[in-house]
Amino acid sequence: MDINNVFKKSLPLISRAGILLFVVLSSLGFTTKQRAQNQFFSNIENIYLCDSLLFISDSYRGISIYSVADPESPVFKGSIPLQSHSSLAVNNNIIYANSYGFIFALRLHADFTYDTLATIKQDPEYIEEEMYPIDEHHGFFNCAEPVMLDGGTSGVGGSYARFAVIDSFLYYLDNNSLVTIDISVPDTIVKLSETYIDWTVETLFPTQDYLYVGGRGGMYVLDRVNPASPKNVCKLQHFQAYDPVVVRDTVAYVALRAGNWGGTAKDVLLVTSVADFSKAYVLDEASTFTPYGLAVQDSLLFVSNGYNGFTLFDVKNPTTVTKIKYWDTPDTKDFIWVDTILYTMGFSNVMVYEVTDPHTPQLLATIK
Repeated sequence: MDINNVFKKSLPLISRAGILLFVVLSSLGFTTKQRAQNQFFSNIENIYLCDSLLFISDSYRGISIYSVADPESPVFKGSIPLQSHSSLAVNNNIIYANSYGFIFALRLHADFTYDTLATIKQDPEYIEEEMYPIDEHHGFFNCAEPVMLDGGTSGVGGSYARFAVIDSFLYYLDNNSLVTIDISVPDTIVKLSETYIDWTVETLFPTQDYLYVGGRGGMYVLDRVNPASPKNVCKLQHFQAYDPVVVRDTVAYVALRAGNWGGTAKDVLLVTSVADFSKAYVLDEASTFTPYGLAVQDSLLFVSNGYNGFTLFDVKNPTTVTKIKYWDTPDTKDFIWVDTILYTMGFSNVMVYEVTDPHTPQLLATIK
């Protein structure tokens, strides 16, 4: 049975609430017990690495899971069909992911089936009160032994991440606010607080003590003195631009892409001091083509240039960053850089590079 055809034929008879409920149930695989097969990507939003598993978030296709134990030969393991999905985080064997106005806690099993432990409704104006999609304890698939990832620790996302796990807290960037959720008991996750930031916020970069948020009008910093309710401590304002951020020690690197705003907007890598949040200031800026995401390790920084390739910078001296090398292909959007492997997110694929020498990346594999 083609579930999409059934949905189309039934459309005039279904209320607004019923339509969205049907879509959410369908997107989660509620109507099938078969594991989804490998499929092409439509619109990759994020990548996330946990232990030897790479999770790829696609806004239309949902989550695709690959084993990268051998970076030269990624192996497709399974998928979770979430629609309107943009980001995730993983802690132990639990995947926290968004879909429409919901956040789901999904338990991943060793055979890469999954079930739902808990659901939080995030947007009460968008989704009516009666529209919880499922019983929180309903398993979509037969239970199996849980797969424990990396000894029970969390993974790492790219600079376009909107989710982050620190200790027993999940932080989620939702529209104009940072939402904090207690995940100490995975099957009873609880929303603790919601901190307003700005309606333009887009990306979240975590450290143990602070949360750095990229927004179109500036970079924001929230402290975790009270991890259940982070507080705004800093805003570094800039011209209107798309704004992912990564941090190393007391320096934040911000990629500003002008987009269609014009005026004073420009394409630059902004290097800022965050040693003293009361006196955050710009150390240097470097021109770069249409910057998207970025990744830093030691004294080197990769910046993706969208459809114009990517660039390597020397940031050993943050007051004078230097462009080392530029590659005009392939298309890139973001990175995860772990040891000598660079996971490069494109718009419709993910490339795995060996970067023992970052000046000469060697392509190992392409997931597409």
